[in-house]
Amino acid sequence: MDSDIRVIEAEPFYSVELAREPLKFGASVVEDCLYCHVRVLVENRRGHRAVGWGAIFLMDMWSWPDPAVPHLARQEAMRRLTDETCRLVADHARSVMSRRVYT
Repeated sequence: MDSDIRVIEAEPFYSVELAREPLKFGASVVEDCLYCHVRVLVENRRGHRAVGWGAIFLMDMWSWPDPAVPHLARQEAMRRLTDETCRLVADHARSVMSRRVYT
């Protein structure tokens, strides 16, 4: 996609959110869940900046339903993957934008 928007920062924030009522997903009952908010700072070629937010539950029971791996290990793996993805997005955008010349 051709765009003059570049990612300056992508920063994840985590919180544990409690369900009002326990949620049952197959054999799993969820009473709380790791919630990830990501703040993204972008800039266009004129130097105008904007901040956007996105959020998602990191539900390892849905995305990684292997009972052989403990819940906390799966949750930590998802957190590390999110951190790394944010870093890669910002690094890639900086790399691509450093090779462009805007008029």
